[in-house]
Amino acid sequence: MERDSQHDDPDLKARSDALRRAAGYRVDGRLDPIVRRRSVTRKVLTFLVIALVFGFAIDFANRLDPHAAAAILWLESNSSVKEQVGEIEGARIVKVRYFGAQAGRRGVDREYFFVVRGSKGHAQIVVRAERDEQGLYIYQVQE
Repeated sequence: MERDSQHDDPDLKARSDALRRAAGYRVDGRLDPIVRRRSVTRKVLTFLVIALVFGFAIDFANRLDPHAAAAILWLESNSSVKEQVGEIEGARIVKVRYFGAQAGRRGVDREYFFVVRGSKGHAQIVVRAERDEQGLYIYQVQE
């Protein structure tokens, strides 16, 4: 009696099972737990590296904004912010929102969302920078 296909070949199946075992698979087709753990670890590490790269890219872009530096200086000298968080130890921009856009131009007014660390604690503060008639920016804390 002849075989219908090579899938019925027991020698081929034995060699296939041996190759699977060598690669870390079980013969029944499930992954060995150590192989699964390595795969998940690799995916998590890849995600963390990508998140770090994006975080550094956003911080770098925020540092290139000259108005952000001025907003930080204004924030550090603001008396109402000092009352809330004490002496400011660090301020980090979390988000920037542009508004007041005109056709073909990005918004000229900005809102900076800061996380401020001070001697009395932490706070989330929104600073709005609006351009006046002379082209200078006016900074104000938004509630």
